[in-house]
Amino acid sequence: MAIGGYVTAIMSHDHHTNLIATLPLAFAITFACGVLVGIPALRLSGVYLALATFALAVSVPQFPLKFSKFTGGSNGIQTSETPTHIWL
Repeated sequence: MAIGGYVTAIMSHDHHTNLIATLPLAFAITFACGVLVGIPALRLSGVYLALATFALAVSVPQFPLKFSKFTGGSNGIQTSETPTHIWL
């Protein structure tokens, strides 16, 4: 969820794209990251699968801090437009 959220925010902030238009790109990048982690994890079972899942859950929140130039670090990133609640 964090990967898709940051892809959407970065595309909206840096490239000024529509928030709804970024959803397919966010889905594709999140899917690719899931495949990159999921294919090797298919070989694991039991406690090793649990450790791989835990390692992913611990490492993903560290990426926004490591790449703070793009993600805004601990302050986050603001989108270039404010979404309205009309679509609700």
